[in-house]
Amino acid sequence: MGLHRQVVEGLGRRIGQGDLRPGDVVDITEVQGRYGASRTAVREAIKVLSAKGLIAARPRYGTYVRPRGEWNAFDADVLQWQDGSASSLRLLRNLDEVRRIVEPQAARVAAGRRRRAELGTMHTALQDLERAPVCPGGDAQRPARTAGGGAATRAPVAGPRGLPVASRRSGVDGAAPGGLHGGRREGSGCR
Repeated sequence: MGLHRQVVEGLGRRIGQGDLRPGDVVDITEVQGRYGASRTAVREAIKVLSAKGLIAARPRYGTYVRPRGEWNAFDADVLQWQDGSASSLRLLRNLDEVRRIVEPQAARVAAGRRRRAELGTMHTALQDLERAPVCPGGDAQRPARTAGGGAATRAPVAGPRGLPVASRRSGVDGAAPGGLHGGRREGSGCR
């Protein structure tokens, strides 16, 4: 990882984890010393973080951390830098709630537009989902494994126009009654 990226990652993580809070002034000289970076490298990193909505600059005030509500909440880096923070978990719960509202209707529409040739794939994917053991925590990044070592579920099946037909549920356990997996049993295939 290059020095520029190290500064972006380090400063982004400090902001995301709350070490630097909204309204705090970012001391450019301190950042230079911490990472052994030139003023130019720090300025470039600040441009990246500014584009992600984490920081801004004001004349006679300096570079400061913006309020969380102004951050690009769907940026992959911003999500990663907040990993484990209360606001990150709240965001995941909110996204799961929206997903639970939208997915059934999207699946209904996709199933209505499906082609006969897709029925077998849809049926197999549904059976795989129903049989799949759920790892503790329902971690979508660590799906349960089948006896043969493969993933217990297939990739999401997309209907015409890319609408989802069936996919593995993911999110934060406990966000819905019975967790996100409808209370299905935990399996021994978890890694």
